[in-house]
Amino acid sequence: NELCGMFTHNAAPFDLGVFFHNGAATASIGSLGGEINVGTGRHFNNSGMIVGSVESGLGTNVFLPYFWTQVGGIVLIPLLSGTTQGIAISCNDAGWIVGDMDGEYFLYRNGATEKIEDLPEVAGSGWTFSGDEQVLRVSNNKRIIGQGVFNGNQRIFSLKLC
Repeated sequence: NELCGMFTHNAAPFDLGVFFHNGAATASIGSLGGEINVGTGRHFNNSGMIVGSVESGLGTNVFLPYFWTQVGGIVLIPLLSGTTQGIAISCNDAGWIVGDMDGEYFLYRNGATEKIEDLPEVAGSGWTFSGDEQVLRVSNNKRIIGQGVFNGNQRIFSLKLC
């Protein structure tokens, strides 16, 4: 019975408004410090990791992807080169995270952010990845599912990673 969601607040500074519920209690995930106006929780895994985005400063309207764990707190996900903002959309139990940075799908694993189009399993295949972030997911069996373009046609993809 876990869930995550969003809370906005007009006064700053304050705790980031993403929350989780474990059936017994509801709690905020804490704060990045400074003036944060909006935070979203998009997905969580069986270990309690939450992913989403936070506004980089009050009123900036620039959102940065993050993950949160009880042990490590909030950690910003490094942006891909040439991008300025993003959102973490889904995570699996191994801590792999997928999301969107300025229209580019990314995979974050083992402390590194990678563009999905540049992964060895994809490079040179003719696929380009962008589209409806609502269908972007990473599974526990190392599969990324989402929407992309192949030979000029919009398609749903299922990408098995090594």
